Amino acid sequence: MPTETDTARTNCERYIQGRVVGDAADHLRPYFGPSDELYAEASDETLEALESIFRRPNTNLS
Repeated sequence: MPTETDTARTNCERYIQGRVVGDAADHLRPYFGPSDELYAEASDETLEALESIFRRPNTNLS
């Protein structure tokens, strides 16, 4: 059973992830139409990259 701290951390992570993904999608929107397949692919790839950074913030990406 998750503790109150675990629940708060999970909620915080979801909030941050939602904000970051939302901001990234907003930056991509001018370059692709919302129904454009490339927009969906770019959004998915951006989400995966951001999740990777979020989960492993001290990882060197180069």
